[in-house]
Amino acid sequence: MPGTKSSAVMKAAEKAEFLQKVTATLERAHAASEAAYEAFTRSARRNESGLIVDTFGWAHVIMYTPTRRLQDALKALGETERTSNGTWYVSRFPRDADTQSITAYEVACRAACKVFDQELAGEGSFHVQTRID
Repeated sequence: MPGTKSSAVMKAAEKAEFLQKVTATLERAHAASEAAYEAFTRSARRNESGLIVDTFGWAHVIMYTPTRRLQDALKALGETERTSNGTWYVSRFPRDADTQSITAYEVACRAACKVFDQELAGEGSFHVQTRID
């Protein structure tokens, strides 16, 4: 059929373009996350052992109702996982964190969410999920 090959090529090009957009967004989200994490940990009060005085725990970026193309892009990049309860985890923010502070993780994840909300508006709903250890 005429146009079928052209349509398939266009869809492949759109998919590749969106994958590039998600890749760039992830890079900016990680940069924002790491900057927020570093700023928080530099100014945080610490105990005599050097640990941040805070509740032990962690935080994650999660997404609700992601579009199929966002799911596919994040899966292709190895940057998402869906749990049995339907929660979609996005990457790990910040990647190189070495702390027990739930607030440090939360600050980092909020910075990443802000980037996602700005750059992937309409593709999903991004939130921070915290867990106390």
